[in-house]
Amino acid sequence: MPSATLLLSLLLQAVSPAAETVQQWGQASWQENIRQVRERADSQDTSLLIALQKAAQSTDPALRRLAGWGLSLVGTPPAAETLMAALKDRDPGVRWFAAYSLGRLSAVRAKAALAQLEQSMAEPTWVAAGAAGAIRRFGQAEELVFEWARARTLQTEGLESPAVYQHPPVRRAADAGAACRSDSTGVAEVLVSAGGEAEDVRLAAPLACAADNQAFLDSIKSWRFRPALLGGKPVPVRITQTMPIPAP
Repeated sequence: MPSATLLLSLLLQAVSPAAETVQQWGQASWQENIRQVRERADSQDTSLLIALQKAAQSTDPALRRLAGWGLSLVGTPPAAETLMAALKDRDPGVRWFAAYSLGRLSAVRAKAALAQLEQSMAEPTWVAAGAAGAIRRFGQAEELVFEWARARTLQTEGLESPAVYQHPPVRRAADAGAACRSDSTGVAEVLVSAGGEAEDVRLAAPLACAADNQAFLDSIKSWRFRPALLGGKPVPVRITQTMPIPAP
């Protein structure tokens, strides 16, 4: 029979704000959870980290994937530690989200674990690609952070918006699995360089299927743009880009 101390601990855990939040996430749709996590991150909700860390320990892989993405918005050392542990999660989608988020956080100390994930012959190709993308991002981190910070917004007076002239469609991952389903449209934040290239692509609204996320990122990175113009001169600019996701 459990001790009174253990029962009290379990009771406190069950009624904690973090536990309640995770329970609510478990009952809501993926899209609704993404919206809520982003809003709480934007408002600098200090309780979000604890809730995401608890979600990372859930038996539900969808909640662990949500944590894998959401922790990249928190951006603290404990978040990176949780993500590094998630690289060994039994669910490949969780491993992909962990790799993606570690790349966004520029957690260089995760490089060895990511390299192991990339080189594992047992991993689906899209998981290995996610690890490789995270490693590549480490070398670009300082430059991309600088470019992202100084890039002009579309609200700048006299700015001509960029235009796409090459846009290969999304190709879903062949080894994503028949049960892998996402919404019909993906949304990304893109830094279009003065040369018209997609230099930095981030998931604005990640899809439920991690393999679709990787295909979406790879496709957007291959797009080419007529760059934004200000006073007739090309300038870097941030845009939000939507893209249809083909049916399985």
